[in-house]
Amino acid sequence: MGLHAPKGTRLMAIDPYLPYDEENVVTSRGVAVGTPEEFRQTVEYFGTFDVSLIRQSSAEAAERFERESLDLVLVDGNHSYSHALFDLTTWWEKLKPGGTMLLHDLSGRFPGVVRAAKEFEGKTRVRFSLPIGSTLAWAKKPASGEA
Repeated sequence: MGLHAPKGTRLMAIDPYLPYDEENVVTSRGVAVGTPEEFRQTVEYFGTFDVSLIRQSSAEAAERFERESLDLVLVDGNHSYSHALFDLTTWWEKLKPGGTMLLHDLSGRFPGVVRAAKEFEGKTRVRFSLPIGSTLAWAKKPASGEA
């Protein structure tokens, strides 16, 4: 089973892999969730395109990317309000006009993410769409000239 993407597609994953307070869960493949080993195994299982892991914080990694240089951004980081708002604001600037931002964990279980998303929507006039029963929302950055 592989994911298919246009030739030349590159995926840049950002995670400092710092310890969390959450319980250490083991996957069906026998590795701890949220570890570089799990990432490597997942890429091998699904990936057929170029994937790089950047082991830095979101703030550090953001400095590597030019403004409006990314087609797709998935925000799935620290669930606190301040971190979530930072990620939304920072990575939105890196997104090309017409690009898509995905936001994971937009649910009542993560009030910091919900608060950050609402504030971000108010500042940008962008609205996240959240399919019923999902915690993965998406928003499209207006193309140049669109309101």
